[in-house]
Formats: sequence, structure tokens, C-alpha cells
Amino acid sequence: MWSPKLLNRLPAGKFRLSLIDKQMAVSAAKAISIPDNATVIEINSGLGFLTHALLKHTNAKKIIALDNDQECVENLMQLAEESSGRLEVTQAENNIVSKFASNKLEVICSWLQKEKLADIQVYPWEEVHPSLISIFHLPDKMNGDYLLNQIMQDFYNRSGFQTYGRVRTNVFMPAYLYEKNMAMLGDIKRCKQGVVMESLANIDILRMIPERAYTPKSINVLLSLTPQVQPKLKAQLDVFEYVLRHVLSKKTVPLCDIMSTLGAGAESLTKNLSFDSRVPVKDLKVEQFIELAQIFEQWPFRPVNLHVAFNENYKRRRRN
Repeated sequence: MWSPKLLNRLPAGKFRLSLIDKQMAVSAAKAISIPDNATVIEINSGLGFLTHALLKHTNAKKIIALDNDQECVENLMQLAEESSGRLEVTQAENNIVSKFASNKLEVICSWLQKEKLADIQVYPWEEVHPSLISIFHLPDKMNGDYLLNQIMQDFYNRSGFQTYGRVRTNVFMPAYLYEKNMAMLGDIKRCKQGVVMESLANIDILRMIPERAYTPKSINVLLSLTPQVQPKLKAQLDVFEYVLRHVLSKKTVPLCDIMSTLGAGAESLTKNLSFDSRVPVKDLKVEQFIELAQIFEQWPFRPVNLHVAFNENYKRRRRN
């Protein structure tokens, strides 16, 4: 009978964020609602508690668990031996899983598509894929933001797992990330990534998971993210992110007073908006952010290289 022996020798507070409660793992597995005979991809499996619950409490045909930690992979291999071939365990090389600078999620998806998902059928975008589900355990703080950003890029581009159709994506999100990315209209914590999520994904909150269920102790939230059939976002994603970075840098300031950070003369764009530009940035609706991005995208004087332009502006603000 499998048991996570690695848990008994974890240095206190030294191991990365990982689920360690069997009861909560079972509750989470049931909340995800895995269809019979589905293929489930679990990224950052960690100690394997959710993997175990998926095996024992769902009728998934295949579970593919990825992790970059050698000891975690060995622990999961023991579980795979009891799975009658349903569990496949893979160690992601070169820290692909946990360090998501650059687009290393694309590397993972490409490898899986080639090596593990050759038999997965492609479904029309109008349908939610009935037999392919992905699960991500987000790292805390910055690495979690990187991974979430890349998931949203796949939603927008219909790339990665989304090449098979609208694949339901479940994320275990630490409280820090949840508070930022799920901040509502008017909340000072509202951030770029949260607005992007609202523009591209249908979001369902499945479970709040108490801090005792994790090591180190941390409240987490299980979310289900599904790409919208017709996303609200109409501008290019890089343009939208550029606009959001700049205007959300001063959330309590009226939009009209921060437009100049988008580029010299950008304040003239306010006359093209269908809403009052004197509204504080934190109170803008997602549709208003999108409208602003569309107008900015058509502006002939906008910066050509948006990434460089943002970095230069940011450095200049810091020097001042």
C-alpha cells in the first residue's frame, strides 16, 4: 500500500508548497469532476497526495504526473507500480516545471503532445473537451504568476493543451496569488493578470483548502479555468498587457491622469473612449480596459516594441 514516505523526512519549512492531507486531496479530486476514461495531466505533482486521490477516487483512464524533484518522482513511481498502468510519471528535466521564466510550459506541452498524447482527439472549440483535463499546482509568489501567465497565453493563442480544443484547466492557487488575481472591481489589489484572466477565462471556485492541508502551511484555492468560446479580449494580448501594466501602476488615480504613461501624447486617446476617463483605474470594468487597449492598438504613435518601452519607462520612474 502506497504511502508518501518522503513526508516523514521533510526539513521543516524547507520543502516547496505541497498538499499533504489525504482527506482534502480526495475532496479536491471529486470537486474537479473527472469524466470516466479521461486523460489527466498533473503538473507539479509534489508528494503525490492528489495523484493518489485521482487514482483511487476517479475513473480516469490515464494520469500523467510531472515533477522536477527526483525524490518526488521516485515516490510517485512507487504509486505507479500499484496503478495497473493508469499512472505515468515523468521527471521534468532542467527545472522545467518549477522555474517558469520564459515559456517553458510550451516545452512541457510540446513534449507531452509528442510522447504521451498522440491518441487524444481534437474537438471543436465550441465544446469543452470531454476527455482531457489539466491540473496545475501553482508555486507560490513569482513562479506562480509566471505559470499562470503562460496558461493564459495558451488560452489566447489556443496553443499548448488548448490545441486539442477547450481543455478545462484546474489550478491550486496559493492565497497570495488568489487575493491578487481574483480581486474584484474597486479592490486596490486588482492586478494585470487578474484582468487578463477575466478577459479570457470562465472561472469557477471549486474548493477552499485550509492551511493545515499544506506544507509549509498555506491556504490554497482550487479553481477551474476554461477558455471562453468567444473571449472578451479583442486586442492583441501583448498590447492589452502593456496597457494594463501602465494604467494599473496607479490604481487610485483617474484614468485620464495616467494615460501619458502609455506614450507621449496618449492622453489624447481619452476623447475616443465611450466612458468617462475620470473614473479611477481600480473602478474600470474589464470591458473598459479592453476598449482602451483596442483604441491604443490602433493609435499610429504607440511604441513599436512594447516590452522594451515598458522596461525603459519603469527604470525611468525608479530613477526619478
